[in-house]
Amino acid sequence: MLEWQEDLKNLYKTLGIDNKKVVFTFADKDIKDEVFFEDINSILNVGELTSLFNIEDMEEIQYELEKQLKKSKAKI
Repeated sequence: MLEWQEDLKNLYKTLGIDNKKVVFTFADKDIKDEVFFEDINSILNVGELTSLFNIEDMEEIQYELEKQLKKSKAKI
């Protein structure tokens, strides 16, 4: 379960911070636990998992995004 959550965190960070395009495939045979299905359902319906990132993770993400924003403004 921890590996699943870490993989999802890395996926969101790759998409959001690194701004890379990613294809996420998930087949029914990949469902090892009912929680996987619930997480995928939440991602598809809401676009996020509310309990995925803790406060420290959110602060790190905010810092990285602010750093990218400053770089973008400096180029303009």
